[in-house]
Amino acid sequence: MRLRARAPEVVAEDSDNGLPRRLRKRKVQHHSYDDGTALQQLLEVAAGAQKIVVFSGSGLSASSGMSTFSTRGGLYERAQKKYKLADGKMLFTYAFFDRQRPEAQAFFADIYSEAVNAEPAAGHHALRQMYDAGRLHRHYTLNIDGLAEQVGMDTWHHEHNTAGVTVEMHGNVHYLVCPECHAMAPMSAALARQIRGREPVPCAAPGCGQGTMRFKVMMYDDGEAECITPDDVMDLMEEDVKAADLVLWVGISFQQSASTMYFRKARCWIQEAGRLDQCVQALVNPSDEALFNLRTAMSNQSELRVLEVLAESDEVLPLLADRLRVPGGAGAAAAAADRARAAAAAAAHHRAKLEEAQRAQLAAAAGAGAVAAPAPHMLAAAVAALVGQQPAVKLEAPLSGAAAVKHESSLHPTVLPLPALPVLPSPLQAALPQLSMPAALLHAASPQGVVLPEQDSHDSEQQQEQPPPLTTGAAVAAVAAAEAEPAVHAA
Repeated sequence: MRLRARAPEVVAEDSDNGLPRRLRKRKVQHHSYDDGTALQQLLEVAAGAQKIVVFSGSGLSASSGMSTFSTRGGLYERAQKKYKLADGKMLFTYAFFDRQRPEAQAFFADIYSEAVNAEPAAGHHALRQMYDAGRLHRHYTLNIDGLAEQVGMDTWHHEHNTAGVTVEMHGNVHYLVCPECHAMAPMSAALARQIRGREPVPCAAPGCGQGTMRFKVMMYDDGEAECITPDDVMDLMEEDVKAADLVLWVGISFQQSASTMYFRKARCWIQEAGRLDQCVQALVNPSDEALFNLRTAMSNQSELRVLEVLAESDEVLPLLADRLRVPGGAGAAAAAADRARAAAAAAAHHRAKLEEAQRAQLAAAAGAGAVAAPAPHMLAAAVAALVGQQPAVKLEAPLSGAAAVKHESSLHPTVLPLPALPVLPSPLQAALPQLSMPAALLHAASPQGVVLPEQDSHDSEQQQEQPPPLTTGAAVAAVAAAEAEPAVHAA
């Protein structure tokens, strides 16, 4: 492990205002730590920390086969050479993207190919172990490779999975998104070839028809940022940081404005909470440039208190995970229970929002005197009302294609196929394909099937026998038929 003290030296620095690079004399920081001392102090702080918040950058995925941004041969240098740019960072700006979208998309297709072949590093697995121990409260990543999800750390979503542990601040190169309707689609090798051929990918979502899919990756000054990362994420970050005992900055060089902005906000929130003495911030990076870059971007350098560990994330994070591991798995069981409760609360909140929207749309349709084709969430809510609010499974991740569901008693996800849906009457055929992530539908459905209520009859002799339990697909068909019948009469 390469732990070393920093020494005075002359380094080049990029100015924030776009002026030419200038040489500055680095000053010795009197509170820098000797070899091994910083790591030992970090381990001791982590041992007593109940809520750890981690911010990770490209250094976390460097050993996974992903390119970093600012190192020699990295993404900035490759973009500069390929498109003959004055600065490779320009390719990652929205101005370039808006002006030369096919070229920017083709470059991201190459990054996607890297991500497909990448494997989670020791640092990713260590983060998962810290999560299982009940100590990692949230993981904010600036990476777009999706590797945290591969080790079982589910991704946060402001609507579908508010209990997710990993927050992808800058998106995920494994997905395309429509800037118009925000519909998402998974990437594939065929789509990558199409994009490299400079062919646009139209949005296939029903009712859209005008959007062109783009990579779900945040650009500098992105004019379509809301379809990548919603504004809700900053409220979540503030809440998490204010409650944290330890904030780790892992594999971040602080050469980009976004990372320094996150650090400044985090320090401000910790100060607002009156916890500067209780919450420790630590940098884990093999280069001493990271702390220097951070200091040059801060206006109150004298008040900046940061524990600097000069080592690779693959070296430090496994040591942290070992220190936090609880014998007998008690910590993991407690963490699982907490996550189950949080997921249940998130599902209840999401269900309440769907029901409120359903009531509003039904009231609007009744006032207009017409019966419109039901929206997808109304169909799911109708099934939920038919089935009853006793979900057999709880969702902890957005779904796409197959439903990833987690039982409360298990830490490992079980992937179940979506039930086959029957052919529906025409008023619903346009609405149902939008159910790419039918959270409410799956929450309502029971693996044993559901029973429809008995039909009322004025003639007891003509009353039919109670129908047998229906599968989820049959329940959908029953609801579709009930919804379609009034529309036929209206026509």
